Amino acid sequence: MLIIYQWRAQNSRIFKIYCRDNEKSPQIISRELVKEELGETTNQYVKLANLWMDRQTNQMGYDNLAVDSLVDPGDYCQKTEKLFGLYKRCATCKEVEGLTGLFLVYMEVLPISPCAGRWSFTRNR
Repeated sequence: MLIIYQWRAQNSRIFKIYCRDNEKSPQIISRELVKEELGETTNQYVKLANLWMDRQTNQMGYDNLAVDSLVDPGDYCQKTEKLFGLYKRCATCKEVEGLTGLFLVYMEVLPISPCAGRWSFTRNR
């Protein structure tokens, strides 16, 4: 499932908008889109929508959209669907990793830390 993570400031209030785990079954993965208001002592969150993905059909959708004066959950859900569609067009994650590896080799990058998987673009062409 795709992750949405965004900070928004409204007047002197700061909100974090993200997806969090909801339910998981063998067929359906479900997440909650939430808006969390950051406070000095506690963080309060409001559920904005449910996002789900059916593993068998490889379809994604959303429901239970909340009405919020500061955030339009429909925009976030539509963005998630669009990004999920782009993800589905990639054949596999291994192909993306393979292409990324080839790009790194082509650019002659040097690993900083092989364990951490970080790279440094230090060679001059």
